[in-house]
Amino acid sequence: MSIKVVEITLISCEGLTTPDNHRPLKKHARGVIRTPQSASVVRSTSLDRHGGAYPRWDERFTVEMPAWARWLDVEVWSGMERLIGTARVPASDFSGGIVPDGYLNFLSYRLREGNGEFNGIVNVSVRVVGRKLESRNGAGFGCALGVPGRVVTGIPVSNTNSPSKTTFKNVV
Repeated sequence: MSIKVVEITLISCEGLTTPDNHRPLKKHARGVIRTPQSASVVRSTSLDRHGGAYPRWDERFTVEMPAWARWLDVEVWSGMERLIGTARVPASDFSGGIVPDGYLNFLSYRLREGNGEFNGIVNVSVRVVGRKLESRNGAGFGCALGVPGRVVTGIPVSNTNSPSKTTFKNVV
C-alpha cells in the first residue's frame, strides 16, 4: 500500500460568524486537519487570540494519507467546543493529474456549517513531500521521496552475512 506524505499549512480564515446567530466571531478560533483513514488522529493549530472573524495561524503540519484517500477535511472551531465550519479538500487539487509532487498549492475553500450553510473561507497551502510504501503487516519496506527533477527510491536489500540487518539500495 502506498502512502502520500502531505505538508499542509493552515494559513488563515475570512469572514467567520457564529453558527447560531451569524454575528462575526469574537472568540478564539483554531483550525483542525482530519485525514479519512483516521478521524481520531487530528492536527490542531493553537488558538488565534487576536483575529476574531479573521484568524491567522500560519502553522504547518505533516500528515500521511493513503493513496486511496480522495480528500482531507479542514475544520474551524471556536475555542475547543463549537464547530464553526468544515471544508473538504479534494486530493486531486494537490496530487496527481497535472500537479507534480512537491508543487506548493495555495488554495481557498468555503467552510460549511453542519446544516450546509456557508460560513467563511479557509486559506491553506498543500504539497505532497514524499511517498512511502508499506507491507500488509504494517512494517515499511521502502520509501520514495520526491526530489526536484527526479525520484529516488530506496529498496531493501537483504544482507546474507547478517540476516538481522537490512540495507537500502538507491535506484535512480
